Amino acid sequence: MHTMATGLTETAIKAAKPKEKRYTMFDTGGLYIEIAPTGGKWWRFRYKGNGKNRVLSLGTYPDISLKSARVKRDELRTCIASGKPIGSVREPQVVQVPAALRTFQSVAEEWLAFKKSNWAHNTYTMACGDVRQLQSVTQAKDVKDLDVQDFLPVFRAQEAQGHFSYVHHIAGTAVQILHYARLSGYTKYNVLNEIHELLQPAKTKHFRTITDTAEIGKLLQAIEAKKGYTSSFAALRIMPYVFVRSTELRNARWEEIDFDNAVWKIPAERMKMRRDHIVPLARQVVEFFKIQRGAVGSSVSVCFPGIHRDNGVSSLALRKALYSMGFKHMTIHGFRSLASTLLNEQGYRPDIIEAQLAHVDKNRIRAAYNRAQYLDERREMMQDWADYLDKLRSEATA
Repeated sequence: MHTMATGLTETAIKAAKPKEKRYTMFDTGGLYIEIAPTGGKWWRFRYKGNGKNRVLSLGTYPDISLKSARVKRDELRTCIASGKPIGSVREPQVVQVPAALRTFQSVAEEWLAFKKSNWAHNTYTMACGDVRQLQSVTQAKDVKDLDVQDFLPVFRAQEAQGHFSYVHHIAGTAVQILHYARLSGYTKYNVLNEIHELLQPAKTKHFRTITDTAEIGKLLQAIEAKKGYTSSFAALRIMPYVFVRSTELRNARWEEIDFDNAVWKIPAERMKMRRDHIVPLARQVVEFFKIQRGAVGSSVSVCFPGIHRDNGVSSLALRKALYSMGFKHMTIHGFRSLASTLLNEQGYRPDIIEAQLAHVDKNRIRAAYNRAQYLDERREMMQDWADYLDKLRSEATA
């Protein structure tokens, strides 16, 4: 039976979970609801005006209940049937529909939708994560009535955990959202323009790493002892062996892993440099991925699911996992620095190491040649590296 035949229920709407991409659930009479990757739920009404399909936004759920959305829909349908002009998406004021609160969350959803087409997938995913961190900002207020005090509890909670740089990051996202709100006419002021003066300083420093082999072994041993607990530790278990960027690993998908040929093919849209990247997988890494696939099940598309099962685990979760084991002097990005430093010291050709790190070769023809030419050498290097890490871990355990 088609969804439109029976319509939606409050239970179904409440139970709808966010997915990696925005999707819709249909009611009847042109009414439907969109569920965004951040969890926001938007009411839409589709109708035909002047021979063209048009859509009006009727507010967000639960600010607008199913019953209220249907009332609005019926008012609009009556207007259409009587031949009165209903306007377009950009002219909703033609029909006097009671406006819902334009909350910070609803504006954030609109901002994400506006930015999405110009962002890389990873940038969009990170922004969605920022909005989730900010979603507790007062939902009972219109965005024009918000003040600094509405945001401070979110920022102070992160500062209390020592995440000073991250606080500045999500505060920057909030500033961008309110800037969008001001330019869109939703509010006269961006109340967060000077918010950074109220935040604890973010200490800028180089990515921290460890290069002492005994310390590396202890780190690997600590991660190994945590295997099977969460997606965070499963990702950390693989990270030292592949030394890709954090976002590339956290958002890895099963469709990218070629178990038969022991390679991981990361598509260009997920790469910082926007080009495909091939990661040869050592025997140990293939086994790690197989264990993780068994742990998460075949119905989950991402390798390391976070709170929202269709999205990868967050960078904050990985940092917390590292800190929980006592390695506060190591960053996630530090695994790349670690591999680069030690592999260069061990005499591997710099071109091979750079190709594996997916650094840009300014000569595109040479870069395309290198990706194919170096694959066998990179495969050998990655297996040697995996064996070397296993040796360090075994020595630390002993």
